[in-house]
Amino acid sequence: MKCFVHLGLNPIPKEAESASSAISLVESYLSGNEDDDPASIWKIKWRRDELYPDNFCDYRHDELEKELYRNGSVVLQLIKEQSDDLPLMGEVANIFTAEKEKENDEEAEIALELSEEIVEKNHLDVRGESHPYRRRIASGKKK
Repeated sequence: MKCFVHLGLNPIPKEAESASSAISLVESYLSGNEDDDPASIWKIKWRRDELYPDNFCDYRHDELEKELYRNGSVVLQLIKEQSDDLPLMGEVANIFTAEKEKENDEEAEIALELSEEIVEKNHLDVRGESHPYRRRIASGKKK
């Protein structure tokens, strides 16, 4: 199964021939981004939910591959455990199946086309104001 990997904030994905090679690529990337400080212990965890910063768990490659087959994507993230409840969150990497990546590309294209149509309709000026709401500048002198 061909997969695509989005590393960090880079919008251009890297291609992997299999789920296991994609997971290895992500682990290699994330382990290379650790702090040089030996006191800091960053761990790669499986991020199970985007909304809650405490929904991380350990994983095995076979579990991630099953999740990829089932949902089409998994997220791995560097975290550092803290003495309080919430961990420090670091670099993120997303793995998508080829089908899911294609769906995401199509959705992005549609959104981009809609944005272009809106901009063309409104013809925004330098101040970000559309034509009907432009400020009028008085042509005469003030008395």
